Amino acid sequence: MTIHKILLVDDSKTELHYLSDLLGKRGYT
Repeated sequence: MTIHKILLVDDSKTELHYLSDLLGKRGYT
């Protein structure tokens, strides 16, 4: 829930890419 909230609130593509990379390394993708 929190992850989805962050992605929805943050509309910056750079931030989204950064978050996706972080989440990917943590195994969330």
